[in-house]
Amino acid sequence: MLLHITIEQLVRSNYVYAMALRHLGIRFFEHPHTTVAELCQRHSWNEQHISSFFLDYHKLFRELSIQEAKSCSIEFLLDYLRHAHRLFVRERLPFMAELIEALPVLPSYKDLIEDLKVLFPLFTEEFVLHIHEEEDHFFYYIDLLLQAKASSGLSPELVLKMQQTHVGSFAIDHDSHDDEMRGIRRLTHNYHIPDKAPTDLVVVLSALADFDRELHLHARLENEVLFPKALRLEQEIKRRYLPLIFSSN
Repeated sequence: MLLHITIEQLVRSNYVYAMALRHLGIRFFEHPHTTVAELCQRHSWNEQHISSFFLDYHKLFRELSIQEAKSCSIEFLLDYLRHAHRLFVRERLPFMAELIEALPVLPSYKDLIEDLKVLFPLFTEEFVLHIHEEEDHFFYYIDLLLQAKASSGLSPELVLKMQQTHVGSFAIDHDSHDDEMRGIRRLTHNYHIPDKAPTDLVVVLSALADFDRELHLHARLENEVLFPKALRLEQEIKRRYLPLIFSSN
């Protein structure tokens, strides 16, 4: 039972528990030897509710497979990707940033930890900027195409955008951002966890490795599913409204 193991044992078994505890206002590294049951008693939490919460928290990270995504509508896929972006920006990045900032600079891992403390904030800033640019431009362009498909005409804004850009141009730009984690992967030797690594470093490296894997799947969903769906949608709109698009030049 999860209730009768220590917080340290809990988060070493799966770093997602550290995120769940953070959601409850608990920094796991401040209570390493406290059991979950003791934590519940201290904060007057219902033990059954906490057990259910831990299980439900894992469901937040359910991944959509490439095959599943191909059978989804483009509207659903956009919603799914936007939700993933929100999880990245509001949950995953702050969680990892907090852990990395709190890492003690131990002599055995001095270079790694000091470099992580510098590199991760730079990565975060660039990554968040990329997400905002993608949603503000590419996702918004798809939204306009969907509006045109559902209506009987093109908005002036979409006419202008279709004269200036196309799905292919977004795809080219997207390729240049496909491996943002390369630097961190090299620094950590592909997230290798040393045998005697302290728990907080184990959690950090596990979280980084999982985040990197999620980003690769996220990029595949966009490259292999979203872009082809968006291209077909764009072609459909062009066939329907081609004279209008170019007569507005």
